[in-house]
Amino acid sequence: MLGLLFGCICQTNGSVGVFVGIISLAYTLPSLVLGPLHSVLQGSLFEQGVKVLPPYYMADAFLKALPNQATADNVLLDMLVLAGSTAALFCITLWGLRRQSAIAREI
Repeated sequence: MLGLLFGCICQTNGSVGVFVGIISLAYTLPSLVLGPLHSVLQGSLFEQGVKVLPPYYMADAFLKALPNQATADNVLLDMLVLAGSTAALFCITLWGLRRQSAIAREI
């Protein structure tokens, strides 16, 4: 959905590449904060900033599931945040695609 959304916003493939790089970084940072750098970054302002990103909750759920520590209680927030952000992104993408098709019809 992010690809469709950025495809609606951007006019060229090069400009979409910039957004893909930023999104790749947003998916990589949470795994670093929760994984190998957790003891260093725990409680820092950087960790609090990364918690705003939905991939943080995906990485949190994955890292709880790998050692078989995931229960319904401790991954419920992760699942709710991911479902809510996916639904919101779907609605925004749908709006962008409809807007683009309306513009294309007028041309």
